Amino acid sequence: MLSTYPEQIDLEEIMDNFINEIENSPYVLAVNIVLIVLTVLLMAVLRRFDAKDKIMKNFSRLTLSNFLLTSSRDIGILEEIKIWHDNFGVSRTWYLEKILIASEDKK
Repeated sequence: MLSTYPEQIDLEEIMDNFINEIENSPYVLAVNIVLIVLTVLLMAVLRRFDAKDKIMKNFSRLTLSNFLLTSSRDIGILEEIKIWHDNFGVSRTWYLEKILIASEDKK
């Protein structure tokens, strides 16, 4: 069985070549700076979209939302549960198909 090892990367040579390229052509530095700035801006925009998606995810169509309510004492028998909507926001519709309530007795 032949084993071949990858060639070692000479980081000093890479940095020397990079510095020479910058000295000979400032466009290399300009392109790198533009790419870094665009990457940071794109990350900021995508993070904002991701945050909006997480906020609007609860009660959206075809999603499952779980909530856990805990109490240090027994709350007794559940007699009534009220579900309401304030009709506020960009997307005012939400969907509720089922509510499942379970009690975990720790006795």
